Amino acid sequence: FFVLAGVLSLHSGALTIRRHMCIQKHDHPNEGFLVASSWPREVRHLVSLTMITLVLVPFVSGISALVFGVAYSVAEGWPFVVSFDYSISSIAALSNPLTNVTPSTVMGDFLDIFISLFQYIMTASVTGLVSLLAIVRRVSDGVPDTWCAVLRYAIIYMPLLISLDIFIFGWVLSQLEGWALRTGILYMASSTLGIPNPLTSAVVYTDLGKLVDVTAMIAQISFQGAFIGVMVGHQKVEGLVDSLEGTVSAREGRSETSGSADENELADTA
Repeated sequence: FFVLAGVLSLHSGALTIRRHMCIQKHDHPNEGFLVASSWPREVRHLVSLTMITLVLVPFVSGISALVFGVAYSVAEGWPFVVSFDYSISSIAALSNPLTNVTPSTVMGDFLDIFISLFQYIMTASVTGLVSLLAIVRRVSDGVPDTWCAVLRYAIIYMPLLISLDIFIFGWVLSQLEGWALRTGILYMASSTLGIPNPLTSAVVYTDLGKLVDVTAMIAQISFQGAFIGVMVGHQKVEGLVDSLEGTVSAREGRSETSGSADENELADTA
């Protein structure tokens, strides 16, 4: 948690100092919080995706887990470490929780509902945010304008990327926990794919293993957003939506345009 806080602070702080001391504002008026507009496009896209996926979202999740951990500790009388493990397991939606405790008080049940709502909203927000990133739009624009290309990405490329992700994190966990590679892969497959009955009974015990497990599950939210962004931004998918709900008629389009113009005029007058 503190490493993520330090990385985020140093990165954004260095960019802020650079903006105020090293460049003129009129030269780069649209500087970003995570990237500099003067960087090459590929670097900007990669850095923004990496920072959001591996730094910003885990950092926010860590802060939230700290807050909920304190609340659970007060409500249930658990040690803070146990409360934190329970909170981060809920926020990261781990299929294999880091602790087996369950709330036994009314306040604990209320916190369970609230943290589930928070996890739902956070997942939806991060998914939507990542789907709008420039690198995702670029990939979507690069998909050929055919249904075969869409199906190729959905049925072949995305499953391969997910499988690669499962293999990498599974291998890392197997090294940290002393498992066989097969056990690590089965564990990550159960967590990543949300299999109701886990494929292995292995449990993560080491602190680094827990960190990898949580990071992997939080990263899945960004992967989902990227997949949604690629699919939704494709012209064939947009055409499918138009065929399902129809297109806006010319009269309706003029009405919406005039309505927006009237609202803008009233706002300017106010």
